[in-house]
Amino acid sequence: MIEINQIVEQFLSSWSLIVVDKTGVVRQAEALLELEPMVRGSKIQECLPWFQMEWLNSQFPCRLIEGPEDIRFLLDVSSDKMGNFYLFFRNARDYRITEMLRCEVTDETISIQKFIDTFFDGIFICDGKGNVLVVNDSWCQISGIAKHEVIGTTMQEMVNRGLIPLASSLKAIEKQAQVSVVIQYPRGKKAFVTSTPLFNKQGQILRVLSNVRDLSELNTLQQEVQNVTALSEGLQRELKAIREKEKNPHVALTRSTVMENLYAMLTKVANTDLQLLITGSSGVGKTALAKLTHSLSERSARGDFIHVNCSAIPDTLLEAELFGYEQGSFTGAGKGKVGLFDLADKGTLFLDEIGDMPLFLQSKILNVLQEKHFYRIGGRKSIQVDVRIIAATNANLERYIAAGKFREDLFYRLNVIPIIIPSLAERREDIPPLLNYYLNCCNRRYQKNKVISPAAMDACIRYDWPGNIREIINLIERLVVTVDDETIDVQHLPKPMRPKSSGTASGSLVLWHPGASLKDILKSLEEKIIEEAIAGCSSYKEAAHKLNVDVATLFRKRQHKQQQKTAKTI
Repeated sequence: MIEINQIVEQFLSSWSLIVVDKTGVVRQAEALLELEPMVRGSKIQECLPWFQMEWLNSQFPCRLIEGPEDIRFLLDVSSDKMGNFYLFFRNARDYRITEMLRCEVTDETISIQKFIDTFFDGIFICDGKGNVLVVNDSWCQISGIAKHEVIGTTMQEMVNRGLIPLASSLKAIEKQAQVSVVIQYPRGKKAFVTSTPLFNKQGQILRVLSNVRDLSELNTLQQEVQNVTALSEGLQRELKAIREKEKNPHVALTRSTVMENLYAMLTKVANTDLQLLITGSSGVGKTALAKLTHSLSERSARGDFIHVNCSAIPDTLLEAELFGYEQGSFTGAGKGKVGLFDLADKGTLFLDEIGDMPLFLQSKILNVLQEKHFYRIGGRKSIQVDVRIIAATNANLERYIAAGKFREDLFYRLNVIPIIIPSLAERREDIPPLLNYYLNCCNRRYQKNKVISPAAMDACIRYDWPGNIREIINLIERLVVTVDDETIDVQHLPKPMRPKSSGTASGSLVLWHPGASLKDILKSLEEKIIEEAIAGCSSYKEAAHKLNVDVATLFRKRQHKQQQKTAKTI
C-alpha cells in the first residue's frame, strides 16, 4: 500500500500569476512558488530562461512544462483585448505521485477511493488495457458522468457511447508516455487532462492515472484577475493624476466648475495617443496644460516633453529645428544636426502657436502624423518616430483655413480632442487662489511678507485680466518688489484695476444721513456688499468664497436680513 500522507503532501499546490505584454515584458507577478523573482519592466526570459515566447500564441494554451531542477509546471495562457497575456503557473506536485506509484498496483487501488474523493481535481484511473477502475467525485462533477456509467467499461466504449470526445489514457498507453489534452465533455465542462502511465518493474503499463483540471473555474479566476488588474491600473492612473495635479498650481488651485470638468476629461485622454489641440487667449496656461498631459501619460516614463514655439523661430530655421539636417545639406550645415522630432521620440512634441507655422511645414507635419516617419533636410534615409503631438494656438484656425493660411486636413488631424481654456474673466472664482499662490511664491523669492487687502482683492476679482495668468504673475511680482507697505491695497494697483470713483450725481450710494450711527452705516454697507456678491454669483458657496467668509456666516447674515424685512412687513 502507498502511504496516503505522502500522496496528500504531493497534491498540495497553488496557482501563481505572471502578466506580460506582447513583447514579453512583465507587468505583474504574484505568488511565484519556485519561479525566479519577477521584476516589473523586465523581460520574462531574463527571469525564466527556459520560457519560450511561442507559448504565448500557441493553439494549445494549456501545457505541462519542464522547469529547472526537474520541477514541472502546469501552464495555462489567456489574453485580453489590450494585448496582455495572463500566465497561470502551478507546481505540478500532484503529478509526482505517478513516480511514487511505479510499483505493483492491484485491486488495492480501490482502497484509496475515499482519499481521492477529497481532491479538488478530477482523478481517473484505468489499467494498461484501458479498463476503467476508479474515478473520484470531482471527475464526475467536471465530466457530468456518473460513476456507474463508467466503472467496469473501457475507454474505447466511453468514446463510442459519446461520453467523452477522446481518450487521453489510450493515447498515453499508445505512446507509453505522458499525454496532455484539452477536452470539452459533452455533458460537462472544459478540462485540461494529463494522463500518465504507471509501469511495473518489467516496464509494463499497469495503470494510467489521469488528472483533470476544471478550466471553467480557471477562466473565472482569469477574468477576476483581469478585472482586478484593470481596477489596479485605473487606481494607479488616478493616483498619478492627483499627484501631477498637485504639482500644477493651475490645476490644484482651480475653483471653477468649467476647469474641473476640463481636467477630468484631460485625465481620461492623457494616456492615449490621440492628438490634442489646445486653444485659448494668450496667458491662460496652454503650455502648463500640455505639460500636465504628458506627465499623466505613460510617455513621461519613456520620452521627453519637447516644447517649440512656432512663432518665435524664423520660418527659414523652423524646418531645420524640427527635422534636423544632414552634413553638407546646405552652406554652413557643418556636421549635421538632429531635430526636435528625434528628441521627442517616445515622448511628446508640443507645437505652441501652430497657427504661425508656414504652409510648407504644415504639410510635413501632416505627413509625420500619417506615416510616422520623416526625412532630415538633405537626407535620403527615412527616420521612424513614435511621437505624440500636442498643438496650441490663440488664433482662430477656422478663419485661417478660410483665408488659406492653414491646412484644413492638418486642422482635423490635430483637432481630435479639442481643449478650450476659458479666460480668467470667464472663471473669476479662480482669481483669488491664483493671486495668493503667486503672492506666496514671490514672498519666498524676495523674502517678503506681503498681503493683499480685501478691497484690493475685490478689485482684482472685478478686473477682466486680458493677459490672464501671465498678467497675474507679472503684476504680483512687480507689486511685491515695488510696494513699501506690508499690505497691497487698492491704491497700489494699476489705474485700470481700481474702482471708478464717482460722486452722488453719478449714482454713488449715500450711506450717511442725519441721525445715523456709525454702527448703522457699517451694517447697511455690509448688507449692500452681501447682496451684490450674491447677485453676481451662482451660489452661496461662490459668494462666500469671494467675500472670504464661511458659507454658514453668509447664509446666517442673509437670513437675518430677510427676517428683519418680514418683521417690518408684518
